[in-house]
Amino acid sequence: MNSQEIAELAMWTARAIYDAFKADGVNLPATDENLIATFVQRMLEDWQRGIIVDEKHMLALAGEFEKNNKKLSPEVMHVLKVFVAKFPEFVAENSNAVKI
Repeated sequence: MNSQEIAELAMWTARAIYDAFKADGVNLPATDENLIATFVQRMLEDWQRGIIVDEKHMLALAGEFEKNNKKLSPEVMHVLKVFVAKFPEFVAENSNAVKI
């Protein structure tokens, strides 16, 4: 994936999560959607750069996001935790991806 594809995938993922919350009656602010997209983009970029994106790396990234964004909603924190749990599986399944 190139940088543009990563950004588009991150935004698409954030929009899908945003829409899922909305379907369940939870309206997230646009800033939450942007934070989710930024987090997903960062994980994808790290993975494409060859950084080992394991639970330890992702927990550190989630902690960095929490520290830098003091007003993270509980919903966004939940999303970050889900990504921490699921992203390493995605990496394992897609380990032959083209690097940027």
